[in-house]
Amino acid sequence: MVGRVVRETEGKAVVAECFGESGGDCQIAPNCRLRGVLGEAVTAFYAVLDRYTLADLVNNRQQLARMLFIDRPAPAKSARADRGHA
Repeated sequence: MVGRVVRETEGKAVVAECFGESGGDCQIAPNCRLRGVLGEAVTAFYAVLDRYTLADLVNNRQQLARMLFIDRPAPAKSARADRGHA
């Protein structure tokens, strides 16, 4: 699942200071309702990512390769460049 990959590579989503490890030092935290809304949004974000696999994202590999020039041969180095001249 893409959501798992994002979680593993990016770590816990910290969308505001209060989502950090220490909880932050926000002065309005005791009365803030934004944290709940942002938490719900992060949950929805991961729920969407969890509906997809990496295979879903690369099922058009040939088109992606063409766009990224992967299927083209690398340009030949000139003899001058091979000798360390710019």
